[in-house]
Amino acid sequence: MDEENKGNELDEQVQKINALHTELTSLQNQSKQITISIGEQLSAIWDELKYSGIDDWTKNKLSFSERTARMFMGSFAKKDKELWQNFKF
Repeated sequence: MDEENKGNELDEQVQKINALHTELTSLQNQSKQITISIGEQLSAIWDELKYSGIDDWTKNKLSFSERTARMFMGSFAKKDKELWQNFKF
């Protein structure tokens, strides 16, 4: 392979890498918004339940643990502090 073709191939690989990075950054932002949204909805439900029967409600209704639910709610509570501000790819 001559130098020009090798350079073109490397340029194509770099373009793919940069495109994947852009996609990953977009997914990160989507993930952040979904996490906050889940936390917001859980917080509203838990406030409505007044924290009584939360263990049973979590076990019977959610497909994830109470610990995970609390992580989501913590993300919602801290959204103004940009919980993810230091998270970079």
